[in-house]
Amino acid sequence: MGPFKNLVDDGIELRRSAFECLYNLVEHCLDRVSFHEFAENVEKGLNDVHDIKQLAYLTLIRLTETCPHQIAQHSDAIADTMKVHLLSKPKQNAVKIDNDKQDEMKRMVVRTLVAMKGMQTHERLPKVNELFELVTKDFAPVLAEVKADGSV
Repeated sequence: MGPFKNLVDDGIELRRSAFECLYNLVEHCLDRVSFHEFAENVEKGLNDVHDIKQLAYLTLIRLTETCPHQIAQHSDAIADTMKVHLLSKPKQNAVKIDNDKQDEMKRMVVRTLVAMKGMQTHERLPKVNELFELVTKDFAPVLAEVKADGSV
């Protein structure tokens, strides 16, 4: 009604289920899938809607713990996407829920970045290190909140 447009995403539930399956695959049978294809699909999730992005970031955090050397090969593309999410600004006419989602996404990016920084291979990941320097300089309160939370 009126000048409003309401976009309906019919595939969100199916994608959410698929990313929940990816999240569970990391722990139970990652050795039975092609890691390269798996990582590419997780990267695609980073460019989806908010809920899917969260699941993709949670999957990345779990991947940094279980197979850091394999995820390090995909770290440049992941770091580029993380930087975009971190530096994105809410729209001028954004409502409180949109601002909250934006803040939550920044915390999720920082959590993932801290997990990637904790990998044994982190010193060989220049884009991750560069992004971490940006976070320590410009997003110090978010970083302190994530570290105090202790969830990583």
